[in-house]
Amino acid sequence: MFNRPSVAQGRACAFAAGVYDPAEIIDATMASLTVLKFSSEDCGTCHRMSNYDAKVAEELGLDFVSVMLQDTDTYRRYRRVLLAQYPGKEGMGWPTYLVVSKLEEEFEIHGEVKGGMAKGDFRERLRAALPQD
Repeated sequence: MFNRPSVAQGRACAFAAGVYDPAEIIDATMASLTVLKFSSEDCGTCHRMSNYDAKVAEELGLDFVSVMLQDTDTYRRYRRVLLAQYPGKEGMGWPTYLVVSKLEEEFEIHGEVKGGMAKGDFRERLRAALPQD
């Protein structure tokens, strides 16, 4: 029986051996971030942005979860994150996107994007909401 290296150790060894590109290491780090989209079924702006918001998040190497307020099971699962940022839901935009890490643990909110905008503007604002290391 032998000990298998962790994924991180494997990446570090592969990087040292010149197998991985540094951009792939950054992408792997960003994959631990999730974009939560809080929206409503009757929000026209939310619906329009759904044509590209998940694709932009994927392009940036982020996980994406759409949380419709009418989907009670999904909303209950992520409600604690929304209320941490907006305790009374005051000041929310439609839609509201939160960039979160450690979603299933003691989560951390890194940034937000609120309201409707064009795809290019959304990409820029979402990128700006990412943690800067």
